Amino acid sequence: MLSCTIKSFTCVKAGNSTDENEDSLLAPSGSFEGNIRVAVADGATESSFSLEWADLLVSYYKDFPNFETDFFTLFPDIKGSWLDRIDSANLEWYAQQKLELGAFASFLGADIDLSTKLVKIIAVGDSNFFAFKNGKMIQAFPIERSETFSNTPVLISSELHKNKIEDEFFKKATFEIATGDVLIVATDAISQWILKEIEQENYPINELLDLPDTKIDSWPFQNWLDKLRRLHLIKNDDTTLVLIEIA
Repeated sequence: MLSCTIKSFTCVKAGNSTDENEDSLLAPSGSFEGNIRVAVADGATESSFSLEWADLLVSYYKDFPNFETDFFTLFPDIKGSWLDRIDSANLEWYAQQKLELGAFASFLGADIDLSTKLVKIIAVGDSNFFAFKNGKMIQAFPIERSETFSNTPVLISSELHKNKIEDEFFKKATFEIATGDVLIVATDAISQWILKEIEQENYPINELLDLPDTKIDSWPFQNWLDKLRRLHLIKNDDTTLVLIEIA
């Protein structure tokens, strides 16, 4: 059976406080065997209470093995949990008006089965999955080119009618993994940077693997990210990254 080591990183948009980070993350840190679920959700800044919505998408993915197929059945529960969490009944009238427009978030979940050597990906929006072998990218999903990123990705809404209710609401893919592979789950800003680096024939995976786990020290990731931002190499946005090394 394969095993894996997981490191995760998240950093708020420059200029914002830590509690304004609207990315949500599901990723245990350490070494594992068996089956692991990793997920990221990126709340849309333009909508109200998007962090709470992103948190619940990640939480329900963790707790429900058939999250993608049961999503529209689960939706009333997710929506109800969201309204409870934000105490919607006691909001001011202007917050109630914004609430009616809905919250939005991108989502990507990776179900990693180390016994079958398969990873099953589900995604809505512009968070991305990557697989690297011997330092070179062998898979990118759902976005394969840096220019595909835009300011208007498809997102999961807290308003049911704003979601496309059909079997293919989630994009899905299955990938085989092997010893030595490195998997990445990431939100849009760093996903776009990774693809740009690859398109310029650079190999970003070693640079990313050199980052120390944030459980040890969060500053190296923030300092590294701030440097890229100052050089305008990466979009200034909430940024979340999960590195999974397969052994």
